[in-house]
Amino acid sequence: MAKFLLVFKGGDPTPETKVTHMEEWKTWIQGLTNEGKYESGMPFAEEQKKVQGPENHVSSIIDGAGGYMVVNLDSFNEALDIARSAPHQHNGGYTEVYSLMEADSKPQQAFQQPSSQ
Repeated sequence: MAKFLLVFKGGDPTPETKVTHMEEWKTWIQGLTNEGKYESGMPFAEEQKKVQGPENHVSSIIDGAGGYMVVNLDSFNEALDIARSAPHQHNGGYTEVYSLMEADSKPQQAFQQPSSQ
């Protein structure tokens, strides 16, 4: 199995549909959990910024994300199918899908320069 990161953007429900929308998310995540596909995820708080360039300029994010999820799946196409089924898709939202690389069991060594002999 491979790991995929889903980043959820847009698709804000109206105040009238917010409770129903949150129930849809809970049901959807529970289904993925029951299938052994859900690993982790969290909604993002409203405060979001980006740091950019050599001067580390801080600015607003135009199309901020609502949250993320890490899932364990057999293929990228399966990740796309999961993204298509996300509850916010029918509210005008979209999902970015990223395939995650397997990290070395000792991450600190993955970024070290090889020693020259």
